[in-house]
Amino acid sequence: MKKTSITILTLVVIVLLFNCGSKKENHKSQLIETNLVNCDSCWASNFVQIAQDITNVSETDLSRFFLCCCKKCSNNVEFSEFSGGVIYRLLIEHTEFTLEILSNTKNLEMNYIDFIIQNPVDDGIDVDSAINKVNSSIGDHDLKNRILKSLEIAKEKM
Repeated sequence: MKKTSITILTLVVIVLLFNCGSKKENHKSQLIETNLVNCDSCWASNFVQIAQDITNVSETDLSRFFLCCCKKCSNNVEFSEFSGGVIYRLLIEHTEFTLEILSNTKNLEMNYIDFIIQNPVDDGIDVDSAINKVNSSIGDHDLKNRILKSLEIAKEKM
């Protein structure tokens, strides 16, 4: 009897979680507050799971990552190189999801994220592909234009 109760309770929790995740509201939810993210270390190893399994990255992990793309972490060369590569992969492989996270996460240092996009460290980055993906995506028009402007600057530098 106890095992059945636990199983039923587990199923109820799972159903509730799925229902909460699937509800669409008219306003955009704010994903994470800055004070929940500790970027003091600015280590790429804190976000290596994003790069390893970019297809299954969660909203929370991605929001935390973008919140750590800040001037405070700019002195960490490893993190700067890592974050640039991840941002380009996200823009190319998960464009609309990435734009949604960028649009919905409060307190991002968008000027610094622009800087990262404008200055790709890897010559192998396909800026044209990122431009095409962002251009054909749906989402926040102003954000798309901002990202596209940064991508065009990056293209000029390549």
